[in-house]
Amino acid sequence: MAAILDQISIATLAMHPDLNAKLLSRDSALLRILQGKSSNMTGSPLKIKVRYKRNNGGWYAGFDTFNTARVEQLAEGSVNWTNVYVNVTVDEDTLVTNAGMTIKDLLSVNSLKNLPKRDRVTLINIFGAELEGAIDDKQTLLAEAIYTGAGADKEMTGITSIIDNAAAYGSISVTELGQYGENRTGILSGAVAGAENIWAGKQKAFGGTSVLLENIADGLNDCNQGSSDAIDYVIMPLDIYSSIELQLEGQKTRPNDSLSTIGFRTNIEWVSFGCTFVADPYCTAGTVFGINTNHLKLATHPGLQMEMSQFKEPTDQAAITAQVKSKLQTWCDDRAKHFKLTGLTA
Repeated sequence: MAAILDQISIATLAMHPDLNAKLLSRDSALLRILQGKSSNMTGSPLKIKVRYKRNNGGWYAGFDTFNTARVEQLAEGSVNWTNVYVNVTVDEDTLVTNAGMTIKDLLSVNSLKNLPKRDRVTLINIFGAELEGAIDDKQTLLAEAIYTGAGADKEMTGITSIIDNAAAYGSISVTELGQYGENRTGILSGAVAGAENIWAGKQKAFGGTSVLLENIADGLNDCNQGSSDAIDYVIMPLDIYSSIELQLEGQKTRPNDSLSTIGFRTNIEWVSFGCTFVADPYCTAGTVFGINTNHLKLATHPGLQMEMSQFKEPTDQAAITAQVKSKLQTWCDDRAKHFKLTGLTA
């Protein structure tokens, strides 16, 4: 029994030799961007190093005494790995209808080679089609979680929770690392200079206001602070994208060729800010996210990136099933490099 199921597993995987490549999203631009820049990481939990203080230093002359007191520059946060799976299941009714055999008939076969070629190809195609469907289902699970995952319990943390100015992230509260000491007036929040919390995403809520290009410009200016370490993608729902596209007429824009090449042609690169506006059907309604991929990663564990378990016969259903599994988590080391605008309309 085990031998035939092992052979089916091997034959099914042979139809999809690179499951990691298969998992690359074809629907969610943000998920595809993060997958393309994903980092292999190990250790449990995942450690987040946050530099929130500067070393002592200053100007001196002659025999001035240096301030050599040690400054604790780094805080350490942590996030737990999460595991995701999707079932690959072939029920007995499908086997009977398409291959003319019950589960008992299948398990009594000693080797796939003993089946006529037509029956063997039919059987492998049945399991291959189920794996293809499972891959699509897993893409959807990840595309939804990358936005709305609450990070609680076993679920991956989505950017809605990461880019937040009130909730803790990585076991660090918003106020724990203090406020910026330098002159950083919060454009989005309206906070006075130096009153912005270091460990907080840039965020502003609108009350059903029509989106304006200047709202996004405020977010970009707030996060970039004139730095080259800037937001590279602004993600939005399709309706808001259409409105912004009209407002960009007359601005310096061009298509982002790298995104178009991988299939996401609904994009506009805003040359003035060096960022790309991207429409994503999974993006939370009425919400625009500014993402700096230098500080937001999709961490994948090399020990369980995209694996399919062996097919087996469950005891509680007339089917043969396996699971496609991954261990992964989102990871951010600077929340203030991202923004979130909510309550917007087209």
